[in-house]
Formats: sequence, structure tokens, C-alpha cells
Amino acid sequence: MLAKTTDSEFYSPFMQYTQTYNSTTVTGGLRLLIEGAPAMQYYTTTGLPDVSYTDVFAYAPKPDPNATVAARYFYEWLPNLGVRQQLSNEWSLNASYSRKTGRPDWGPQASSFAGAEAAFLKEGMNMQSVMNKIQPELVDEVDVGARYPAGKLTVVPTFFGFWTHKKEVLVYDPNVGQNYYQSNAATTGYGFELEAIWKATDYLTVNGTFTDAAEVYDSNISTGTNTTMYIGGKQVPYTPKIQAKGAITYHAYGFEFTPIIRYVSTRYGLADDSQAVSPYAVVDVNASYEFGTKLGLKPMRINAGIMNLTDRRYIGAISVNEDNLNSASYYVAPPRTIFAGITANF
Repeated sequence: MLAKTTDSEFYSPFMQYTQTYNSTTVTGGLRLLIEGAPAMQYYTTTGLPDVSYTDVFAYAPKPDPNATVAARYFYEWLPNLGVRQQLSNEWSLNASYSRKTGRPDWGPQASSFAGAEAAFLKEGMNMQSVMNKIQPELVDEVDVGARYPAGKLTVVPTFFGFWTHKKEVLVYDPNVGQNYYQSNAATTGYGFELEAIWKATDYLTVNGTFTDAAEVYDSNISTGTNTTMYIGGKQVPYTPKIQAKGAITYHAYGFEFTPIIRYVSTRYGLADDSQAVSPYAVVDVNASYEFGTKLGLKPMRINAGIMNLTDRRYIGAISVNEDNLNSASYYVAPPRTIFAGITANF
């Protein structure tokens, strides 16, 4: 592939204001994100010699009239608002809202067209029309939580929700016979997270987190002129509903020893919630000892540990295409892994 592109541009003026009124703190702001997408011109490479990018243009490559994209600008207003209320010496409440955006993935979209140009042109689609199918993704996020630090116990419960708009997903278009990205999906996510830390003794600390969450597609997705993917209400692939983590740390005289257990519930490889991957729990162990000042280095610490102590066999990562019903790639998690190291400052 051979192409020339102009620069991407980003302009982001914003204002933020924070004010405290007795036991209430309010902060809010507004950002205008202006994103300039580059112009692109692709060239046919037939008959060109194998030379560097700088030198190839001396051979007058021919521009491909179907593979040209005009520069475009996107404008997004991104507000945020947060409130924190101190109820007592221990209890505090907080709530926040924010809107965020993500940059469209121009490169893979151009590659999709260039790799099957004839198939796209047969359906009346040039590179410009394919690029027009992706836009900056937006997400609105809210959370409401509390914090209770009292003596040796700290508890932080949080309820959260988010809504994605113009979600960029890789869709198989049967009319073209190819996968390419489209910003035509939306999801709703919600859940609850609980974090707790308990200093049981001067030498023992217990902490853990528990999350119950979901992210589902708002509706079915159109994949082509007359084709629809029926995934409305389905859980987004690779998204477990339950995650939990617990740890106990013993620390005394420079020595720390921490066993950790991690749990992840069922995940799905495909957008119709098929190809379910079994849940798993894994135990890790970490230990460290701080020597203090040695050889002019301070502090000097030795670290060691074992990941996946029981050598559990499970699927770690799933490479998904968001709503691809055809396939997904599954990666075996690392087996029992032993590590050690020394760190020091000087």
C-alpha cells in the first residue's frame, strides 16, 4: 500500500471550576474537542520498483481515484460535573458525570478497503464512503458512591452506569463479503463495586474488591443493506459480569507476604453470547523484604512471587471483534510462573 496523508489535528479548549461550600465541594467544566481527520490519497503500486517511500514518488505513481478521502472535522462538547458531600467525620458521599470520546481508527478502515477494493466498488462504495461510516465514539458515565473510613476499616461502595454512542465495531457485510468498521452500535453498562480495607492488627491487613456489572447492546445492528445482526440485549463479548479479588498482607520488620485470589465469571467469545468461556479463580503469592540502606543504596528491596500458584489451566484473553458472529481468538493464560528481583534507589 502506498499513500500520502495530511496531519491529524486536535484542538481542546476547556474550562473547569471548583468551589467548596462548608462541607460540600462542587467541580464542573466543559471541554470542546475539535478533531481534524487527515486527508488521504492512495496510489496504485503496479509496476513500481522496490525502493524507499521517499524515492518511490520519483517514479510518478498513479493516484487511485477511488481511494481518496477528504479532510474532515468533528466537534464534540464534553461536560463534567462532580459533587462531594462530607456527612460526618467518617461518612462522605460523591457523585459525578462526565462525557468522553475516542478517536476513530482510520488505518484499519483504509486497509479493509484497499485489500478488497473491487468488492467495495461493486457495491458502489469508494474509500470515502467507507471512511464516512466511522465517527468518534462517545460515552456518558455516571457514578454515585460513598466512603466510610472508621478506625481500622474503610469501605467504599460505588454504583455506576455508562452509555456508549456511535460505538465503533467490526461488522461483516455480506453484500461486500468483507469485514469493516462501522459506528452503528450503542451499549448500556451498569453495575456495583464494593472495595473494603481492614487493618486487622498492626501486622495484618485484609482488602478486597467485588464487582457485579453488565454491558449489553441496546439494539440489533444493521450489517448490510438488508441484513441484521440480532444481538440486542446481549452481553458484550469478553465482559464478565462478576469479578472479585481478595488479599491478606502480613507485614513486619521489613517483610511482607501477600496471598491473592482472583475470580472472573463466565465470558463470551461472540456477540450472540455463544462460545461461553468457563469462569476461573487463580491464586497468586507475593513476598518482599526491605533491607534498608545497604552499599549506599536505599531502600533496597528483594521481591519474589508465584503467579497462578496451582497451575490452573484457563483462557486468559479473548481477542474479539465486538460483534463478529463468525470467530474469536482465545489465548491460554500463563501457567505457574515464578519471579524474583531486587530494586534499589541511589
